[in-house]
Amino acid sequence: MSPSPLAARRPRPRSYSRRFSPPAAPGTDSSRSWNPLTQQPMRRPRSTSWGTVRLRVTLAAIGVVGQCLYQYTFIAGLSQTSVANSALLVAVTPVLIALTSALSGREPVGWGHWTGAALSIAGIYVVVGSGASMNGSSLRGDLTMLLAVICWTVYTLGAGPLMRRHSPVGVTGLSMIIGSMLYVPLVSGH
Repeated sequence: MSPSPLAARRPRPRSYSRRFSPPAAPGTDSSRSWNPLTQQPMRRPRSTSWGTVRLRVTLAAIGVVGQCLYQYTFIAGLSQTSVANSALLVAVTPVLIALTSALSGREPVGWGHWTGAALSIAGIYVVVGSGASMNGSSLRGDLTMLLAVICWTVYTLGAGPLMRRHSPVGVTGLSMIIGSMLYVPLVSGH
């Protein structure tokens, strides 16, 4: 049986891969990786070089502050104050990060951010604020918990630039290893 004359005139369908593959950008290799979700070229892989002294010192500093000191002060503060006070103090973390970021000129913070932060703190206060009390017996724990919040703020702002240049998993993993190497001996006697 021969094909009909109409079927012979229809263009042949292109293969699936040719039909849905995006065109190569001018001046690029057509085999470049393409992200099917965003329909954009894939980003260049992040740097994996951990060799510079400045990078190692920064990584060690955020490991000590963000993993070792934060964990130590958080646990110590939690044991010396109420859970309600701890929740209120930890709720200040995003506000402190935004304030520090805005004051250092890293990132502009608009009214929407401040409104959201205020609503967050107000919501936490409504939920746990009735049990919070700022008195002399819990002052030491409250100050220790505030120090933990400051440590986490320093870690967040210090790790941000590293995570933009290097793998976030690598930065977090290495800072955890460094912090844990100091934290375990620090608390092993307790």
